[in-house]
Amino acid sequence: MVGIEIVLKAKPTLFSKPEIMIDEKRVYDALRTVYDPEFTMDIVELNMVKRVEIEGTRVIVDLVLTTPFCPMAPFIKLKVERAIRQAIPEVTEVVTHVLDEKWDPPDVLGPMEMVYPDFVNAQPLT
Repeated sequence: MVGIEIVLKAKPTLFSKPEIMIDEKRVYDALRTVYDPEFTMDIVELNMVKRVEIEGTRVIVDLVLTTPFCPMAPFIKLKVERAIRQAIPEVTEVVTHVLDEKWDPPDVLGPMEMVYPDFVNAQPLT
């Protein structure tokens, strides 16, 4: 016996909003265009993006910076927000959090002691 499934969709009207499709893949693709100025690698490849959350047309990104005292933090946050807004025009708000966590560099960079020998045990100011 073959079943039949009927799906009814409301006909778009002048006042209805089109379906908005914002997914993690589109956000991560946008984030891959943001490069860390020191390593000249994108922030996704550098393991700086810890979490992406999508709430309707709002995107929340949690980042970990490569050094606890990164002077480029405001620049990177701005680049993240611009990249997402440019790549996904449906986004109405981008919230970027910089987490107070230790950065875990990708294997391609080698051990943390080789990447930042002076900052291995550095702690953020409180």
